[in-house]
Amino acid sequence: MSEDSRLEQWVKASISTAKFDAFMMPNIQSLGRLDVNLILEDRRLIKNFDKNRNDLEANVALTDHVTTSYLWVLGAYEAVRTMTQRTNENKELVSESMRQEFVRVKKAFNRVRVPLAKMEPAGAHKATDSHIAYPGFNFESGVAWRVSEDTIITRRDLSDQLLDLLEQQRSEQIRRSNDT
Repeated sequence: MSEDSRLEQWVKASISTAKFDAFMMPNIQSLGRLDVNLILEDRRLIKNFDKNRNDLEANVALTDHVTTSYLWVLGAYEAVRTMTQRTNENKELVSESMRQEFVRVKKAFNRVRVPLAKMEPAGAHKATDSHIAYPGFNFESGVAWRVSEDTIITRRDLSDQLLDLLEQQRSEQIRRSNDT
């Protein structure tokens, strides 16, 4: 998928978020633009990894990229958390199955967000997860965090889940408006 088409997906999907809050739409569009930029940087880093392995400037750039990815996760989590909260407060906003999708995606984000932000394992994973989300790099998807011995979560997977959620929400919203 091209960067332009992914950004277009984010913009289209963001339209359905205005029902949660008037300022949600531009926030989601900004997260989408940042997502596209992070994907491009992931690709560049993957392509040049061997060449830049011992280059100080490249390592600083990688550290900055991991930090920006971390901040993207925190910001995207807050958007998901807010939308999930609104679906719980107003059952008319979305269908029950859609509300459950919001909860599922929030939990996916939360598993990495809690150790990133609070330096403790997410509540549902206290018995298995580390108190630190150890940063790493997946050579297919880019920046990732190890949250347990056998679980690695990539930023790209989280962004794909959020984008898919918003596209589902948009489709449901269109269906609901056509039914009325």
